[in-house]
Parts: sequence; structure tokens; C-alpha cells
Amino acid sequence: MKQLDEDQLYAVCLPHLQKAGYASENPDEKEAAWLKAICAAMREHVQYGAQIVDAAKVFFTDDYAPENEETAAVLKEETAPSVLKMFRDELAALDDVTPDTVQPLFKKIQKGLKVKGKFVYMPIRVAVTGVMHGPDLNVIVALMGRDKVLARLDETLA
Repeated sequence: MKQLDEDQLYAVCLPHLQKAGYASENPDEKEAAWLKAICAAMREHVQYGAQIVDAAKVFFTDDYAPENEETAAVLKEETAPSVLKMFRDELAALDDVTPDTVQPLFKKIQKGLKVKGKFVYMPIRVAVTGVMHGPDLNVIVALMGRDKVLARLDETLA
């Protein structure tokens, strides 16, 4: 999987995404581009095509509750609420949500709240995906889209 180019990877994963109901039978250009980006983001987390369904389900379902107690504990860290609130506000203020526009927000939060990187990345990752590991967080946020990420942050903060 790691050796495949983006189009080959997409070709291997697409039938599984379609079978799971995550992709239409004949994706248009916009859907295909989004699906290719998801497959590329998940490349390091799949060894064969069928694994894409579980690896990428966070983009397609509303099932993003913390996967276990250890993961849930990340959201109970002292700084987690302020990190999530600041990220929520900064994300909402962005004109365009792309990996390149999201990435600087993490440093801004680190400086603004005077917290180390893991205390920024982990609560955001858990609040948005329910898991502690995965592709770069800025990529996840951009692929998921502002509205979905804001809704998940709002729900976690509530």
C-alpha cells in the first residue's frame, strides 16, 4: 500500500468505501478528489484495501466518542477545555480551512496558553476523532471540514 501512487491507492480502496456506503457508485470529480485525499492520509494506517473502512470511518460516521478510558482521560486534562475552546474559536475565524491554514493554529494555542505540543494536539485529536493516533491533525481537520469539526468540538465542550 505504501508503494502505490495516489490513483492506485484510491483504486484499491474505493470498492471497500463503496461497499461500506461511504462512497457513491460513480464518484464525481469533487467526491473522488476528497476520497483520494482520505486514502492518501490513511496510507500509513492500512496494510490492505479493506482496512480503509475502519481507518477512515471517522470521516463518514458520527461515531467519534473516545475509544477507551485512556483516550477519554485526555479530555479530562486540566488544560483540555481551554485548548479545545481556543482551537474552536481560531478554526471558526479561518477564511479557508486547509492543512496549511490549520497547522499554525497549534503553535498559536501553545504560545497563547503556554502548554506543550502534546497537550494541544491530543485533546483536539480525541475530541475530533475519538482516537489518539492517526494522520496529521491538520490534514484530518481539513478533510473533515470546518462545520463537522466545530460541531464535534462544541459537543465535547458541552
